[in-house]
Formats: sequence, structure tokens, C-alpha cells
Amino acid sequence: MNSWIVVTIRALMLTASVALISACGEELQVGANDDQQQAVSSGTPFAFVSREDENVQNALVANSLQPDTFNPGAKLFVRAAVSSDAKDVEILKAIFGEQDYDVKDLNVSSDGELLIFSAHGTLNNDTWNLYEYEFASASLHRIISDLSIANAGHDTSAAYTNDNTIIFSSDRHLAAATEASDETILKASASSTVLFSMDRDGDDIEQITQGDKNDIQSTTLKDGHMVFMRWQTQSAPCNGENFQTATACAMTKSLGGEVQSIEKDSFNLYRVAPNGEQLTSLFDSTTLSSQDEEWMQLNGVIQGSNGHMMAIVKNKFNPMMGGDLVELRGPAAS
Repeated sequence: MNSWIVVTIRALMLTASVALISACGEELQVGANDDQQQAVSSGTPFAFVSREDENVQNALVANSLQPDTFNPGAKLFVRAAVSSDAKDVEILKAIFGEQDYDVKDLNVSSDGELLIFSAHGTLNNDTWNLYEYEFASASLHRIISDLSIANAGHDTSAAYTNDNTIIFSSDRHLAAATEASDETILKASASSTVLFSMDRDGDDIEQITQGDKNDIQSTTLKDGHMVFMRWQTQSAPCNGENFQTATACAMTKSLGGEVQSIEKDSFNLYRVAPNGEQLTSLFDSTTLSSQDEEWMQLNGVIQGSNGHMMAIVKNKFNPMMGGDLVELRGPAAS
């Protein structure tokens, strides 16, 4: 079993909202040092998602790892610099106007010039679509320009490869299987999400993984390969005798959820080439204890400067929607 070592903890407390931050350019870290001061003073732009308190409660009731989870009411802002007098610009207002929307999965290119994320409007046929924002020009566009193709599935968890190909999670293979009446695929992966690749202009969309689980949160390694999480959830009844499950159910209900069961997360991490080849398990095993499955989630998987994988481990019911940044170490898969 892998051992998780906490290397740093970061908390951001806001009075009326919760913000999730993604910065371009230099990496911003906690601690007083010259590098951090240089990053702040150099006018590093960054983007953040803001949610009001009521919207945060709705988000806590839902499972944030579920790719198609939709909680309208978020706002995406870009600030030109990490300073109190810099102006916040809600960049998706140009796309959605006064319509509510949800936004998630902020990620940046390796050079810090591009921001990629998923956004979802409230119109009947809307799905999770991928958008790209260029910090220097303040330009924003939906990556798949054809609306019917963009809405063929929920596209989430996007990441740039080292050559700026885009790897993302999607269930669009299910729509293709339905159109082709492929019962084998539909039965084997009725609710799965797999990885796809495409060019920055939204062309050459190709499926690179298969399976009946959810392949999410891909991230690029220094050697050009990708790491992603293969995640699934199981439901445990709230009327059972397990104390941890009953407590988690009570917590969910206190946040406004009408639940008859609680979701228990399980996952593993895999390494794959951007073209889908060389798929291997990253660790021999990656598990949570049965007690922790009701409470804990792994999120935001990245490669640290020392080469080890890092992630945020969080309590699902934390109203700040944050967690502990940990380093993942364990026996490599044989």
C-alpha cells in the first residue's frame, strides 16, 4: 500500500466566497522567500473560480470527481497580477452573458501562456465544453468550434502535453456507440469516461484509453508521458450499520442533500503515452482504507519538482473545498 506524506498545507479563507486558483508563469508556493517575492512582483496573472456560500453547499452535496456533475453559479475571473489593486475580470461573461454557468478543471500550459478549463451553461443541450484563454492577448474561445461536436459529450479534466496537444476526459465515445448501435460498448461502459486527444484547434479527436470506469485528471510528466486517475465510486446504503457511512450520510443531509446512500471513492493512477500506448499502472496499489472512502478524495494530481507525484487529499465535506497537499510514494508497479 502506498504511504502518503504531507509536504505542505495551503488554506485560503474568504468571507463570502471560495476561490480555486490557477496561476500562469512562475510556480507560486507558500513561504517567504526571494523567488516567491519575484513571482508576485513580476505581475504574474492568474485565474480563479469563485462560488458564493449557498453554491458551495450545493457543490459539497455532489461528488466533485464525477465528470458530469453540474452546479451552476460559479464565476471564472482572471487577475492581471497578484496584487490587491489588480482588477478582476469575469472572462466567461462574454460567452454566457447573464446566464448561470459552472466552471472547473483549470490548467495551464507548460510555458504559462495558455489556460484551459471546462465550462457548462444552463441551456437544454449544453454539456461540459473545453475553452482556452491566452493571458497575453486576453483572447478566449471554445476549443471545439462546432457546437454539435462540442456537445457530443462532457469534456473535462484537460491538460496540455509538452507539444501542446490536448488530452482530456470525455464520455463522447458513448454517443458514438449509440449512433452506431454498438451494444457491446454500451453495455461494457454505460457510464464511463475515457481519455481523448485532440489538436489545439479542436481537430483530430481520438480516443486513447478504454474501460468501464472513469479516466480523469490527466497531467503531463516531464518525460512527455501522462498520468491519470482511474476512478470509480460505489454506493453504501445510509440505513446500514456501518458507523462511518451513517455519519457521512448525516453530514450530507445537513448540507441539504436528500440521500439514501453515500458514495465511496476508489482509484488507481496510470501512466500512458499521449497516443494511448504504453499504458501501465503507476503504483502496485493505491487505496484508501474502508473508513476513509466515505470522507476522503484525491484531487489535483501533478508531478512535483523532485519527480514524485503530488495531489490534494481532502475531506469531501470541508466547506472551504480545500485539503492537504501530499506526496505520493509507494512501491512501483512490477
